[in-house]
Formats: sequence, structure tokens, C-alpha cells
Amino acid sequence: MPKKQSEAWDALDAMVPHSTGSKNWEDTLRVAETAALPAETLLESPEACENDAEKKMPLLTTAQTGQDFTCFESRLVDPNINSDQVQRVVYLDQSVYHWILSSTDQTTRSNFANLLEGLKPAEVRRKGVQQTRIRRRSIIGAATTYELLSAQFKSSKGDKTALFTPFVSGEVNGVTSVGVLVWAVTSDKEASLYKTLIANTEVCWVL
Repeated sequence: MPKKQSEAWDALDAMVPHSTGSKNWEDTLRVAETAALPAETLLESPEACENDAEKKMPLLTTAQTGQDFTCFESRLVDPNINSDQVQRVVYLDQSVYHWILSSTDQTTRSNFANLLEGLKPAEVRRKGVQQTRIRRRSIIGAATTYELLSAQFKSSKGDKTALFTPFVSGEVNGVTSVGVLVWAVTSDKEASLYKTLIANTEVCWVL
């Protein structure tokens, strides 16, 4: 255990336990401040994940980047599903939603929207939007495996990377939802770190 974490736990062990009904907020605050650790100490570094063969989110080869990774109608493997009765959906993680709200740069938001639009098949894609090129791909999950993809887009602060998972939901009232869940918007160098965090979170869900 790192020295900073060890000191924090030692300080916690030294505290006198409070009774259930205690309202001593100063002591409570002192415990919280003593135990507080920078989030970075609880996470692996992006470099460590990128250099670990098991944790790295693999880069696609030049040949693979030309494959069809569209995430909407092309995911409908059931021939009985009528694509005319499909609802296209994009789910955003809360952090991604707040990123969109806090971004004042219209160009960045537009490029992000075009990335999502580029995941549609050509016949239903908005005119002028190119097919999104996938940069990395992993299959993650324990009891249930699923696909994690990454793609880059331009922002006012340099290239950004979106990590997302294609999905097809079950039928509800005759309508099937198909689309993507966007997990994070980050930098490409942090893609492997986020892939590891997403995979670990999924394991917790399974348990």
C-alpha cells in the first residue's frame, strides 16, 4: 500500500469510534479530511494500462480500420426485425452529458454529433457526413461480453476520443431500440485506462 494511503488508514484506525447517535460534525469532518485521498492514487495510470497487454485497448490495424463498424441498422441480426420500426438511440454517460452542456464550442459539439451520425449506415446518414473510422476495439465483460469501440474527433483543445458500445434492446410495444452507449469523452492516450475501468465496473454489475 502506498505510503500516503497507509498513513490515511492508520489515522482512521486511531480515531475513537462514535456512538450511532453522535452528531459531532467536527470529528466527522476531521475523519473525512484525514481519509481523503486524491482520486489519482486509486486509479492506475494511463501509461500503465497502455503498456499492459491485458489492459490495453488494442489499436486496429490499417486493414481493420476499413471494416464496417456502423452501430445502428447493421446490428439488427434478427431478420424478423423491420428496420422501419426501429428507434435509433444514443445514451450518454452522465460525465459525457455534462461535458456537452459545459462545452461552449459549437464546432466541438458539431464534430461529436458527426461522429455519432457517422455510425449510421450510408443510406440513412446525413448528407456530407463521412463514415466514422474506429481506432480501437475491445471485447469486454464477464458473464456477458460486449464490444467497446473508440473513435477520434476534432475539438478546440485538440483531438478527443469517444468510447462507446453498440447495443440492440429488446422489443417494447413493437419497437426495437438500436444505437450506442457513450461511456466517455477523453484523450486517446487514456483509452486503455477507461477501458479497464469500464470492464471492472461491468464485473461489479455481474457480481
